[in-house]
Amino acid sequence: MADTELTKEEIVAMAVAAIAEETGTDCKNIRVKSFKEASLTGLQKYIQENNIIYKKYTLEDEL
Repeated sequence: MADTELTKEEIVAMAVAAIAEETGTDCKNIRVKSFKEASLTGLQKYIQENNIIYKKYTLEDEL
């Protein structure tokens, strides 16, 4: 699978679809009026400013 970067619109659409699925709402009945980008936390800013590369692991991941 090729690495592609998602646009903000695609990310919002995916988030809305996921919330609609979780709440049992028909996506056709949803209209996003506005949204704002979440600001970075202090740790996220530090990682970004210092070009730190890391990988997040969850309990299901195999090493």
